[in-house]
Amino acid sequence: MWSTVDRLLGRGGRASDRVSANELSIFFADKVKQIQATTSGAPLPTFRPVAPDVSFAEFATMSSEEVAAAITRLPDKSSAVDPIPVGAEERR
Repeated sequence: MWSTVDRLLGRGGRASDRVSANELSIFFADKVKQIQATTSGAPLPTFRPVAPDVSFAEFATMSSEEVAAAITRLPDKSSAVDPIPVGAEERR
């Protein structure tokens, strides 16, 4: 399973030199501060109970190969303000 996760995440290759660890840390710290500032006045979440007849046992079982194939079919998406590219051609 871990080898599949590593492959899907593009691990095993050389990390990008385009963004330093310090820049990445600052980026995420700023991102958290921005989210906290924009949501500070938001109302508390509301929850509704789940019907008692709903069970996770109703989900179909999938192999790790099926999960990997499903993830691979997902489109690469990112925000223009994110400093880390996510496109397959940029992971190499």
